[in-house]
Amino acid sequence: MGFLLKFLVFVSLIIVSACRPATIDLQGNEIKSTWHFFLNFDESIALVDSEQKSAQELRNQIATALAQRFSFRDPVKSAVGDGFSNRGFTGRFFIGSEKNYSKQLHWVPSGLMNEHWRFAECSMDSRFQQQLISCEAKSFLVCLNQRADDAVTLNSQNQSSTANRSLLMDWASDCGLNGRFENLLDRNVSIKIDKGQVIFSPTPLLSLLVYKGSWSSYEEASVKAVAAATLPDVVPCERSDGACLQSPVPLARCLGCDTLESGKIHTAFFIERLRQNYNDIRSVIFIP
Repeated sequence: MGFLLKFLVFVSLIIVSACRPATIDLQGNEIKSTWHFFLNFDESIALVDSEQKSAQELRNQIATALAQRFSFRDPVKSAVGDGFSNRGFTGRFFIGSEKNYSKQLHWVPSGLMNEHWRFAECSMDSRFQQQLISCEAKSFLVCLNQRADDAVTLNSQNQSSTANRSLLMDWASDCGLNGRFENLLDRNVSIKIDKGQVIFSPTPLLSLLVYKGSWSSYEEASVKAVAAATLPDVVPCERSDGACLQSPVPLARCLGCDTLESGKIHTAFFIERLRQNYNDIRSVIFIP
């Protein structure tokens, strides 16, 4: 009987392992890296997305937030200094890897949207205390809830977040909230594609490489994957460090940029000089 029980447990583990989605590298090995995305609402509510998070799990989080009791607070009638203060939306993005490399990035909504979504407060009664959230944020939650309902009801193929895609980010974009990522240790790191140009910082560079998915270090990305897009070095270059790649660069000079998938998670690595130490290479999450 004991042998039979052990056998059944062993078979169950095999089945679970076979059913678990995996990210595979070029040699067929599983890449054990992961990401977590936290979307914060005025520091009173946070929604959490991560690789393999299902649409149903995200819908449950949103429904729990909306289950609170809301009441409108008119800013005109609020006393000066009465604590009326909305911080809008913020986010955090964590990357972890099999070599214990980790990175935390700050997700910042576009300034225009974040400023607009701060007009009034809705007090939110929870079991523990009364919290405040902007009324626009409540409306945003309603929109997210509808997107989650649609994803679960339609039973489409995109039923969970993946290594390269966040359902929560997709829904937020559909509801009018787009953002960019900042490196907490160095905010002078950025990339965007706009009006036929690739705009980046720092500048000048030796080269710039974009990999699919979230990578915490250039070492792991270069060993386990191939760059999806590249801004190659400039030849000839009169600088001794080879850094002659100046921002902005015409999009046509970017090899592979036309194949980057909109809305998908990518990592951009900034190669600043010849023979640069891998540990010194700066990076940022990039979503075209």
